[in-house]
Amino acid sequence: MKNKALIALLLVFSAPAQALEFIAEAEIGGLTENAWTTVTAPGAVPAGASGVFGYFINGEAFGAVRNVGVRHPTDGARTDQSDMRGGGAALFFIVGLDGTKQFDYFVEGVAVTPLRIIITGYFTTDATFKTAPATMGFTKNATWQRDIDLTATTDATATAAILERTGTGPGRRWGAQHSGDAADKAEDRGYQKAWTIVPMGAGQLLDMYEEEAAATWKVIGYLTAGVVDTAMTDATPVADATWTTKANAGATATAALVSVYDDSGTQDTVTWGARKDVGSMPSFYPGEGANGAISLVELDGAADFEIYASDVTTEDTFVLFMASFSAPAATSAAVQRRRYMQ
Repeated sequence: MKNKALIALLLVFSAPAQALEFIAEAEIGGLTENAWTTVTAPGAVPAGASGVFGYFINGEAFGAVRNVGVRHPTDGARTDQSDMRGGGAALFFIVGLDGTKQFDYFVEGVAVTPLRIIITGYFTTDATFKTAPATMGFTKNATWQRDIDLTATTDATATAAILERTGTGPGRRWGAQHSGDAADKAEDRGYQKAWTIVPMGAGQLLDMYEEEAAATWKVIGYLTAGVVDTAMTDATPVADATWTTKANAGATATAALVSVYDDSGTQDTVTWGARKDVGSMPSFYPGEGANGAISLVELDGAADFEIYASDVTTEDTFVLFMASFSAPAATSAAVQRRRYMQ
């Protein structure tokens, strides 16, 4: 045995705080390629939603690289689309909406297998998105930078920051965590582009790690509700190619943000995924061929989820971090939905 896959809990949110909701997967059809384009969120996203989350899906062969991006529609000066890889992979994204439920996207044209955009849920008013994201200023020298204060770019009541990373090359390590967390997990990521949600300590503080000096980090929004736990916990899959049920530390949680990494520094074709604990298979195994992956997965009524990795015994180490959220009990219907990972 070489290395085991690991999963860790990053934060949980508790009812009645409601930061996000899942919807049945909705694809944005008729995509315009090679140009920033404004589109309206699917009908299942209600008026008043502050943002949406979902996935770019690249069905090309492993190794194919295509530019993608999303932005708030009032942020038209920002053109920092960046690469995602193929191999059937899915890249998780988060984007803010305007008052008419619109956002902008960019997908590079692909002759054989066009890129796809799938929306899987939305943020409520407990999430605030910035119309002009703020660039984070911290030293990027492959060491952890402690207690970065985001009060000025978020809010004095903010409990978590919504961040977007744009790099210039693949396979660079980065990390973002709650201030004072001893885990210090910096992941080797196969993608240049990434979106994540990071809990903040008192005073809107967090810790950052970035290996690539030219990479940019932007605060695109923040949450003001419900962080109840910032401790990381191990939830290792038990065997190769086996879906394993893992208990969420937040008993009231209904959703988890899960992140996987491969610390080998190579582009392996291992496949992984996470799904609601309902015993059904997702429509495909996402994440093939990528070093790092992030996904939002819906949890079952017991706040459990299932995790899968095709090879945890002979391949390189995988670690999953998790951020969890909850909605009021009345909206936490036990509806089976598939979930993708990048």
